[in-house]
Amino acid sequence: MTAAVAYPLAALATSPGIDRRWRALIAVAVPALYPLSFLI
Repeated sequence: MTAAVAYPLAALATSPGIDRRWRALIAVAVPALYPLSFLI
């Protein structure tokens, strides 16, 4: 995954204001998207 995508997602996931559901969604989505980033 490119840093341009990974860093904002990481910042979002660690943001104290973010809802727990969104944090869980990001935690699941990032590993799922990681292999796809090599195909693009």
